[in-house]
Amino acid sequence: MSIKKNKITSNDKSTKENKKRIGANNNDENDSFDDLVIGNIPNANGNMNKKHIPRMAQISKSYKKLEKEKKLLNSLESKEKEKTKHLLNVQKAILKSKGEKVYVS
Repeated sequence: MSIKKNKITSNDKSTKENKKRIGANNNDENDSFDDLVIGNIPNANGNMNKKHIPRMAQISKSYKKLEKEKKLLNSLESKEKEKTKHLLNVQKAILKSKGEKVYVS
């Protein structure tokens, strides 16, 4: 078997015209599209979501929180009890609006 060596020839030769740099464009319309707006660059850390806790750990955590709320409500008088109940409901509503799971006693 004989190995043939092929000579690679290129017809493209560099010329002075190809070496010239691209000149700046003076059109006002194109400048607005070419500009880099730093405020529109997304923050890499802002797009990352928080790590989710395992489901069982989340349930046990919320169960402990419910027990603390019950103890707190049992120790208060009637007027204070109503106010704290209302505040707890508002806090739970805010958490629900953020998309977190809320367990109600």
